Amino acid sequence: MLQALANRLEVNFLPHVSAALPALVGALGDAEDFVQELAYSCVCTFIDSFGQDSATVQLIDALVDDGLRRGNQMIRRQVVQLVQTLCELFLKTSQTKDIMNVKWPSRDKVTQVLVGLYLSRCEEDLDVKKLGMAAWKALVPNTQRVLKDLNLPLSEGAFAWIGREEQWMRRAGGKCAGDLLGNLADASCKGLVLDKLTTALARPPPDVKILAKNWVPGAQDCAKSGDLTLKQSAERLLKELKTACGGAL
Repeated sequence: MLQALANRLEVNFLPHVSAALPALVGALGDAEDFVQELAYSCVCTFIDSFGQDSATVQLIDALVDDGLRRGNQMIRRQVVQLVQTLCELFLKTSQTKDIMNVKWPSRDKVTQVLVGLYLSRCEEDLDVKKLGMAAWKALVPNTQRVLKDLNLPLSEGAFAWIGREEQWMRRAGGKCAGDLLGNLADASCKGLVLDKLTTALARPPPDVKILAKNWVPGAQDCAKSGDLTLKQSAERLLKELKTACGGAL
């Protein structure tokens, strides 16, 4: 019925999407395959009905804000694919292969999408991780450029997840922070990540020993830096990690 309404009303159906989408996102993780398929098909109908306009941007926002934070990994897998499909609409009509070059209604919109996808590619669930990496590769040809431009929101997203009660979110956030340490080229950006990790260890998460495996290699590399400020930040983090992990890294 929702599909029929969306097909008939097209963009006029938009006011009803916010009410329908949470239930559809939940249905993406249903135990019955036919329910999953119906929900996925319904969201795809929304995509076909709206095309590339502000309605599609709102749909992407809703999927990233809700779907990528759901505890059911089946939901997250399907949402990653839907977000990729939506974003590829923009790439096609904008005649570009880089999502950063698309004219979005606001910079915050593309930032939210990229932070969500980057965290997805850091997940422990292998299917979510593979889909997140595939989506990232399809939408972002220059990862270093994104890391440079969005290092602050990416690190904020990582630390927000490190502080969550859900283990899967902490692990993804921890992996994301470790990736940033290893891949950021700018010393000041690396220093920011190091200092935030040190602050986070004031109240160590319960799985700090596992999270530390993502942070130690990058911190050790920074400790060898010729940049004194970066070196000192790395040494502080390694000291706090050693204390939090009971003396062993």
